[in-house]
Amino acid sequence: MAVQSKEKLAMLNDIMERVSVKIEPSLRAWFSNAPAVVEETTHFIKKLGGAPVYILAFQFKPDYENTADMINLSIGAALENMLLAARDKGLGTCWLTAPVEAEGGNELRDLFAPGKGPLVALL
Repeated sequence: MAVQSKEKLAMLNDIMERVSVKIEPSLRAWFSNAPAVVEETTHFIKKLGGAPVYILAFQFKPDYENTADMINLSIGAALENMLLAARDKGLGTCWLTAPVEAEGGNELRDLFAPGKGPLVALL
């Protein structure tokens, strides 16, 4: 799902603000010797780099008969193709799993894709 309206971008940024707070302790543990990395990463997560468009990748439906691993491999391949196509057009991109790791994926799904499966990633 592509998100690009100012209203929806603001809603998503509000969620990502909470995600950055939730993930910060893990970042501090992982990068204990690099506090600047923690600060840059949490700032990026809060504002998503100021991107004009976000792409949310959800599993199509929670009861799909293939395993989650197979579904996620397919989604990963599709996302990688999007990243390569964007690069080919001179666009910067970033693949984020922070909302999934910080348990913000359900909130994003409920807001943007009710009835779909879990959030896999955000571009």
